[in-house]
Amino acid sequence: MVSYIKMDLNIDGDYTGNVQFTPNMTDKTINATRIFFPPMFKLTDSLVSEAVTETSNAKEVFTNQGMYMKLVKYATDTTNGYKKISIQDADKSGIIEDNMKYMIKLWIPRNASITINNRVYNITSVQLESKGSINGQPIDYNCKIKMRVIQKERDGIVARQRQTCDDKRNYINELYKDLFDGILFSTARESASKSNRLAPTMMTNQYGQTTGRTQIAQPQNNAYAPPGQGLGVAPVGMMPAIPIAYAQPAYRATAGRKKRRTKKRTKARRTRKRKTKGRRKKNKQRRTRRR
Repeated sequence: MVSYIKMDLNIDGDYTGNVQFTPNMTDKTINATRIFFPPMFKLTDSLVSEAVTETSNAKEVFTNQGMYMKLVKYATDTTNGYKKISIQDADKSGIIEDNMKYMIKLWIPRNASITINNRVYNITSVQLESKGSINGQPIDYNCKIKMRVIQKERDGIVARQRQTCDDKRNYINELYKDLFDGILFSTARESASKSNRLAPTMMTNQYGQTTGRTQIAQPQNNAYAPPGQGLGVAPVGMMPAIPIAYAQPAYRATAGRKKRRTKKRTKARRTRKRKTKGRRKKNKQRRTRRR
């Protein structure tokens, strides 16, 4: 029985939406609308070239029924060492998933061009997201593919780096959400809404407690506290951050010049000198009398 593969594209980037892939989206010379898919044996480039010698284009093999049947006959020939297995065994052993990845690499590899709604895009990233469940002996084998594209006319280093930054930002946000239940970075679209913004997380007390939106320490909700306790300490190896305030000098720099004395200070200084001079004079007189 002939079977086919259906590739549902989940696309983002310069185009956003879900599209079902057809061969002419990446190869205008192919008029077929469906792609043959063998679930019973693992596909390789060498196997396809050995089985079908009439063409060197593997895409033609999977869109031409005569060439495809020749491939199946060659690959399932027991004299070549093939052992017959069930669809379920092929699924468990990973053959079906490997063949889906082979089709992705053949039809929609990274950096290839794809036409969507009469506009040409370049594929910047592509990966198998999930495969459909296998029940009985299906005719169609479904898979979902995550793809990112960029308009061909504006494809360049800067545009690709921006998309790479988006991927890294999303990855960091996923990790941050698992730890602190929120997002750390927002996109330009998300940041337009004030409710989606988060203040920077800061370490503000001796327990290593992170703050929330208001940046106010809440030690009673310490994430590092043992179960059932309100306070705790940071994990082994982690030093809690302690804020340091640097005091600013209260005086003005004089650049080596003497400070100007106020009248009050000058008067007090003269009084001290006068008293000191009087005590010295009296002491001198006492010493003279004793002699």
